[in-house]
Amino acid sequence: MRPNWFVAIPVESTIWLPQVLVDLPEECRGFDATDTHITLAFLGAMGEEKVDAVASVMRQINEPIYTASLGPLRALPSPKRISALSFELDEGRDEVADLMARWRDPLREAAGLAPESRDPLPHVTVARPIRKYKKAGREAALAWVASTQPPVLTLRLDRVALYTWAEDRRFCQFRTVVEHLFGV
Repeated sequence: MRPNWFVAIPVESTIWLPQVLVDLPEECRGFDATDTHITLAFLGAMGEEKVDAVASVMRQINEPIYTASLGPLRALPSPKRISALSFELDEGRDEVADLMARWRDPLREAAGLAPESRDPLPHVTVARPIRKYKKAGREAALAWVASTQPPVLTLRLDRVALYTWAEDRRFCQFRTVVEHLFGV
């Protein structure tokens, strides 16, 4: 199985993520602080030969530093078919959605992919239901979503990174391959 690739804005979560995950049900797997991000462009099973082309587009992203806050926790893509438990953005949502809309198609084109058809949805995934639990996992995830409030904080969004799967996914899900600071 080929690993997935994506370009995202890394989200610093070392301090707040452990507090959010303290009541995460055993039917779900929490993310490591190094895994939290806001996806700009999902590139799927892109070949490594496309890394330089994607990195070239990333270097063109000379945005100002953004700030954002976390909004409600949601089960994505829907409560009936959950693959991610994610905080939507509250403050900064429109600015990040605009950033996504402007850059995801050039990033996907560099990877040899068609344009994205879905509307931008800025969010930070913090956990996933464990598939083996099926209905019980979905119910536990939904109960956790309903009882979890977003932490009150300001996120500093100052760079983009190209990610792929981590070598050993028992500890974290992703690894950074290329990173680019905004305004550089």
